[in-house]
Amino acid sequence: MIPFLFRENLKKIDPEEIQSIDKQMIPFKGRIGFRQYLKDKPHSWGVKVFTRAGISGIVYYIEIYTGKGAVEISELGQGTDVVLRLVENLPRFMNFKLFFDNFYTGIDLIHNLRVEYGIESCGTIRSNRMRGAVLDTDANMKKKGRGSVDFHFERHSEVSIVKWYDNKPVHLTSSYCAVTPIDKCQRWDDTTRKYVEVDRPRIVGDYNKSMGGVDLADMFLELYRTDIRSNKWYMRIVGVNHGEKYYSKSSIRKIPQHS
Repeated sequence: MIPFLFRENLKKIDPEEIQSIDKQMIPFKGRIGFRQYLKDKPHSWGVKVFTRAGISGIVYYIEIYTGKGAVEISELGQGTDVVLRLVENLPRFMNFKLFFDNFYTGIDLIHNLRVEYGIESCGTIRSNRMRGAVLDTDANMKKKGRGSVDFHFERHSEVSIVKWYDNKPVHLTSSYCAVTPIDKCQRWDDTTRKYVEVDRPRIVGDYNKSMGGVDLADMFLELYRTDIRSNKWYMRIVGVNHGEKYYSKSSIRKIPQHS
């Protein structure tokens, strides 16, 4: 009941235009059948949730992961299913922009978000999910140097796929942006032992700027942790809402709302 009420309360928060989806770990050391381990999180053990958060770090919706097999996976895959469930309560065709990493990203997902929900999206994508898009080889791009870029537009889905070479190749896809305009970013060079300017396509800049909402929510969870002490795992979930409310009331920064 408490997780349900918590999610219902999250729906009442006015959504920002730019949001992201990522995994989040709610610390919990008690006994529970679906306690998970994530090595790249500040707290490795706890309750794993899939979170949709705004660029400000405010959490808008979560889905608790209760273990493999708990939810039927469609032919689109687990990542796509999670994203579609997390955006179900977003107002449709309001030009929201959604960002996620390569666990979730697929060409069909990017296309469906635009066509069925009116949501523009962007994410890193695994090379085996690019549906045969032919891009420049890693060897050729390495010869051209850092900042080299190649691009493919899939006409059927109207989705752009971009390959950018930094220290290694990075693949991204989007329904609303691609290569231009190109700007400059500062990257560390091991040879000269200093920062150098590297060409960066728009899709990389937008992704880097907009993807950190859930990580920011993790930071708020640490800074404004709830004083509730309980062996009930769902009481730990309340701590997310506690931290978000404290931040939104105490911060002097105006949280950007969707216009």
